[in-house]
Amino acid sequence: MTGVLGLVVIVGGSLLLTLLAVVLVRRLVPHQVMARHNDVAGFVYATTGVTYAVVLAFVVIAVWENYASTREVADHEASAVGALHRLANGFPEPHRSAAQAALLGYAEVVVAVAWPAMEDGEDPTLETSGALDRLYGVYQQPDLVAAVNAQQYGESLDQLDAVSVTRRERVLASHSGLPEVLWLVLIAGGVIVVAFAFLFGVESSYSQAAILSGLTVTISLLLFVVADAQHPFRGGFAVHPEGMESVLQQFGHPTGPGATPAATPAP
Repeated sequence: MTGVLGLVVIVGGSLLLTLLAVVLVRRLVPHQVMARHNDVAGFVYATTGVTYAVVLAFVVIAVWENYASTREVADHEASAVGALHRLANGFPEPHRSAAQAALLGYAEVVVAVAWPAMEDGEDPTLETSGALDRLYGVYQQPDLVAAVNAQQYGESLDQLDAVSVTRRERVLASHSGLPEVLWLVLIAGGVIVVAFAFLFGVESSYSQAAILSGLTVTISLLLFVVADAQHPFRGGFAVHPEGMESVLQQFGHPTGPGATPAATPAP
């Protein structure tokens, strides 16, 4: 669960359960009884808390690095498409028009078809892979190979390979996420850390509620960040196709509602 609603449910729900637990525990067990074991509980709690903090911090960092690398892959793909479009300016006609039309068609399919599919966690459609196949088909035409400078054609193939590689990495990143067993460890560990804090005897009920509330909110916020960022193309931290949209706009092809798809040559 992601977004504002997910934030309210996860953080607010956890905080409410903690406050209810504080009221219940203080009614059932006097704080004087808990206070007798504060010294022993402190040593055990320090070990438990530090262990959980290290694990949670590692997961947050790993998820964020995956998000950042996915964003970099998407930008690299867009840059490669833009470089190919510029390199095609040196092609003789009709190869220049065919190559640039295929490039704009690929970029349009990525923005209009591939990105919504990734946001829904779905596999790429045949349309998205077909756009890349059409692009390769243009650059593999014998007439184009014979008409273009060898160095320029080699540079174009390098950029075309970069488009293919980054597209594959983007698709794989759209299916990334934490395994269920790790989620079980994170949630169970958070519950244990918060529950263990109830073993400390605090004279003031308000102080205990404030301490436990702060602990609960901190853990639940971090868990929410992990849940929201584990899928790079979904949620509040979603990677958007700004790079590819910028390429389309830069080369005179509008994006968004009402935009006319770029023409693509037949395979």
